[in-house]
Amino acid sequence: MKNTLIDQILHIIIDDKFDEDVINELISNDKTVNEKRQLKEIIIALRQSNYITLRKVSESHLTGNINNIFVDIIIVPKQNYLDKLIVRPKTKNVTSFKDFIDSFFVFDNSVFSAMFNTQFQNKNKKMAVSSLIKLLVATNIYFLNQENKLTLKNKYIINNSDISVLSAGLNINDVGKSISYQELLSRMLLASDNTAMDILLKVIEPHDMTKLYEECLDIEYGHIELTNILYLKNWSAFQSKEYMKEVQWINGQDYFLSMKEIQKIINYLCNQSWLPWDDLPNNQMIYKGGNAPGVLSAIWMNRNNRKVLAFAFNIPREINLVEELYIYENARKLMEFENLL
Repeated sequence: MKNTLIDQILHIIIDDKFDEDVINELISNDKTVNEKRQLKEIIIALRQSNYITLRKVSESHLTGNINNIFVDIIIVPKQNYLDKLIVRPKTKNVTSFKDFIDSFFVFDNSVFSAMFNTQFQNKNKKMAVSSLIKLLVATNIYFLNQENKLTLKNKYIINNSDISVLSAGLNINDVGKSISYQELLSRMLLASDNTAMDILLKVIEPHDMTKLYEECLDIEYGHIELTNILYLKNWSAFQSKEYMKEVQWINGQDYFLSMKEIQKIINYLCNQSWLPWDDLPNNQMIYKGGNAPGVLSAIWMNRNNRKVLAFAFNIPREINLVEELYIYENARKLMEFENLL
């Protein structure tokens, strides 16, 4: 008897060995190349866990435990091929900041900090935050604008050495083009473009930022390294996808901030007359996330009521898909309950 679609997917997720080509054969031909790639990446990501137990509930439903997190996996077929794959970690009710904090205790050998309005968990602990550092870079640019050292309309000519590894947007085809600091801020904060961040760091470099850090923010922060330098240190020219999964924050190779510092940074930004999120239609939410191997961080702030939720989570191994979805789902539940969304 031929295995059903869900049997084949279950086999791929839990088996020690598998052939990636088999996944391609299961996906509907109606999907675009990008959609097929995304479905394939989800299935492969589900495999990358230390502990997996799954069982079939029906021909469209798997349930089980992945790394101490209970999860439902819904298979949506189309003409006996995979059309959609929905992963739903099971979470408890989250109706308080304490509930949110307690949700992190399913993770062994990890450290986390969090902030909800004026409540904190490990508020002074320096955490690896990855791309959340872009908020601090933006703060530097806004300060220079207020001090009349530059204007957001100023233009920068992109050169070859500006292009960062893992750049999201700006690339070698943009060399020679001019771009405003305002657009660089938008690219850095909305698309998390590393090249935009590196260019803005070069703009900041000649200036003395003592007043910003000592008087405006009241925080201590040293040199912010270019992403190109940091990521080449971490993952260098090894080019291997496996090497890119190496956890580097444990060696001090990341960007580090405490929740108290993040609070001061976001308060400074929210006093600006324009932020990139203002250009998004019907949007009152500021959001920025950060991730790297073993690092997950995020901040949300509602511009209307100034409610804010932020967290930073560090673990000395890769964070798998179910764990990431679990953390974000708990955050969503708290924000929904507290009218932050």
